[in-house]
Amino acid sequence: MKQRSREINIFSISALDLFASALGAFILMSLVFMVFFTMTAKTPAPDPTPEPAPPQCPAVEVPVAVDCPPMETPAPTPSPATLAALEQAEANLAACEADLARSQSQLGELAAHCDAVEQQVGQLRQALMEARIPPLDIVICLDVTGSMQDQIHGLKQEIDDLARVLDRLAPSVGIGVVAYGDRRWSQVIEKHPIVRTDAMTSLRRFVQTLEPKGTGPWGAYPNPDLAEAMDRGIAEAIAMNRRPESERRYIIVIADAPPYPEEVPYALTRTAQFAAAEGHHLSAVMVARRDAEAFFRQLASAGRGHFVDDVGGQSMIASVLLAILDV
Repeated sequence: MKQRSREINIFSISALDLFASALGAFILMSLVFMVFFTMTAKTPAPDPTPEPAPPQCPAVEVPVAVDCPPMETPAPTPSPATLAALEQAEANLAACEADLARSQSQLGELAAHCDAVEQQVGQLRQALMEARIPPLDIVICLDVTGSMQDQIHGLKQEIDDLARVLDRLAPSVGIGVVAYGDRRWSQVIEKHPIVRTDAMTSLRRFVQTLEPKGTGPWGAYPNPDLAEAMDRGIAEAIAMNRRPESERRYIIVIADAPPYPEEVPYALTRTAQFAAAEGHHLSAVMVARRDAEAFFRQLASAGRGHFVDDVGGQSMIASVLLAILDV
């Protein structure tokens, strides 16, 4: 027979669960209310006292600007010295402007001359490239009167360079010089025979002795007129020695004046007779004067040579090359 339990249970397990759940709910609600009241206590209460109004500045009256008429300052009166200095400065300015205008004009003329020289150089360069010259003799027939000082100086300075250039153009070159002046001179002609360009010592010394002579009607070398003894210079150049190996012979007349009128026919006749031989030519280089151009062209035509216009001034080498090359 089963024995009964004698323990007395006031509460059952279900009642304990209920109490435990209620206690847990109470604890959670207590924690929530504690946090809420703590945050509410930290927020400061608004100050019921109103802020004072900012102080007001009193109004300031601004004065009205009054437009005053400008005061007229009398212009200073320049002193006489100042006026004189101003006039001098204006005169100097006008002179400077005139000098500038002249300089510009001269610059234009110089530019034109440079263009002409450049063109001649180009022609010479082309001719040098195409030139095939046989052995030749050249006689420079030079007017040595006072107006030819630039050409005389040019021959002195360039005689060696001329020989070197000609050596490049021909296998054998000979050079001679005839210097002539006015027929009133006691010694009208000075000359040096033709020599090879590799034996020019004596010719070089001769050229260095040449000087322009005769600047008036009196003195040791009178030269009162424009005409010169060109016919005698041409005759001496024609009669000058000739090297056996030369195949071509050139006489180059360099002058700024024709012969005397009564001697012009003789000069042209001698020139034509000389040029009639095979390989003989006479060229004319006109210096400085345009009024003699007709004669110089006629002389070059009679000599079957070239007319060279050297009125603008050019080097002696350029004159000689233009006289012997077909350019």
